[in-house]
Amino acid sequence: MLQVITTTARRGAETYAVDLGEALTPRCARVRTVAMEPGPPPTLPVPVLAAERRSPAGLRALRRLAELAEVVVAHGSSTLPAAAMATTGGPPFVYRVIGEPGAWTTTRARRLRTTALLRQAAGIAVYHRRAADQLVALHGLDPDRVHVLPKGIDVERWRPADDEARGEARRRLGLPADAPVVAWVGALADEKRPWLAVDALAALPDAHLVVAGDGPRRGELAGLVEPLGARAHLLGAVADTRPVLAAADVLLLTSSTEGVPGAVLEAQACSVPVVAVDVGGVAEVVEDGATGRVVPDADRAALGPALVEAIAEVLPVAPALGAAARQRVVGHFRLGDVADDWVLLLQAIVHEHPR
Repeated sequence: MLQVITTTARRGAETYAVDLGEALTPRCARVRTVAMEPGPPPTLPVPVLAAERRSPAGLRALRRLAELAEVVVAHGSSTLPAAAMATTGGPPFVYRVIGEPGAWTTTRARRLRTTALLRQAAGIAVYHRRAADQLVALHGLDPDRVHVLPKGIDVERWRPADDEARGEARRRLGLPADAPVVAWVGALADEKRPWLAVDALAALPDAHLVVAGDGPRRGELAGLVEPLGARAHLLGAVADTRPVLAAADVLLLTSSTEGVPGAVLEAQACSVPVVAVDVGGVAEVVEDGATGRVVPDADRAALGPALVEAIAEVLPVAPALGAAARQRVVGHFRLGDVADDWVLLLQAIVHEHPR
């Protein structure tokens, strides 16, 4: 199989594709993963097809590689049109939806174009049932071609930190040993709404905020945290967030749109409870009241206080909620189990579309 990702940047969709490829490798004859263009550091160790994702040379390279594969899996974003073009007359391709379907088809023209491309796919993979229903309704797709495959995580790599590791992580990050710590992980972009984390910290006077990520809103966020002084820690892009989670009491997710964020699974696997806005498939991963809190989305004036209240509820019982979160991930979101489901899907598609 050939996997296609948009960029080598360590973003959620790309990182998960690489992890999935590694899990599939013992189960498939060969798995190859390529990126359409390079991304900013820290980067993934993936070959790049061209300097720019829309490059004709990159598309030609992708087509040559596709000819050597039995099946192609395209992981979100710009990979959909690229895979559709590169596999014409060649192997079948599967498209993996990485976010909320309605969020990226906001105009009629875009919806029609996306519909035409999706109908070329031999199969479409989504993380949760709500996304499957949205796809069918928006694009008139055959429900039998839309497959719910949950996001998985390596529960051995992502494990709870012991007291020693927790203390060391806090020391390295310049955090007090005993203060409540709220972690925020993601791209500093509009749809992630990192300013809501700053609002929450301002209302939690004893807590510290650790932000791991970079993006176009970094300068604005740096200005917003200045009044908070030493209680706010902007780390920039982080290649490995495990030390951040080791230091944290709770992970905060403030996005306006998501699929199933890898950061949420990683936190829960590390026994860190999550406070999240109810978007995408978040409520299928975080059990409200049992492994964290899920807060209804709203405007900034209403959402800010709701997040603060949820964090204040979670902090006193964080160890118990974190243990339950770890148990839920181990029981329902093991990467190996998800890889087995992917193999069954890919085998069926290759059987239906022999070369």
